[in-house]
Amino acid sequence: MNQYNDIINLTSGAIEYFTEAWKDRFKKFTDGAMNPKYAPLTQEQLDEIEGLQSTYSAEHLGKPLNTIPIRLPDNIEISKHAKDRMEERRITHKDLQPFIDNSMFMFEQNKGRGRLYVSSGGSIVISIQNNPNGIVVTVYSVNDYYSDQLGPIVEEVKKWLKPAIATR
Repeated sequence: MNQYNDIINLTSGAIEYFTEAWKDRFKKFTDGAMNPKYAPLTQEQLDEIEGLQSTYSAEHLGKPLNTIPIRLPDNIEISKHAKDRMEERRITHKDLQPFIDNSMFMFEQNKGRGRLYVSSGGSIVISIQNNPNGIVVTVYSVNDYYSDQLGPIVEEVKKWLKPAIATR
């Protein structure tokens, strides 16, 4: 079984939510990706995140899914907005991949063309809509969660997390 199929299995089929065209475009980012750090959330927990989004007016974050790990290319494009947020929030290029590797869950955005990865250290939005090689749209430090609607959601999800079981 190849690594891409392993990732699909580890994420409880979450990738099936994406349209075939966008799934194939994200597929190339899975080479070299780490296995998820946390066990997949249950469907009930993902549904509860959706409920929390309504409570905290955070529907704009997208559809909650289990993390689908990707490996960012070293030369990934970083938008001007993301560069400005990185400088403002003291986030370095080295911080970006750990936001994905350590993500607790993610939000699918823009009909599968974007992903918001949420970790306990920060978060990152990756898009492939206008650039098939990917672009970092924005980043958040963990401190930004608590000035936004994401903080209460992250705190609830932390209570549910369990380490992933090694599959290899």
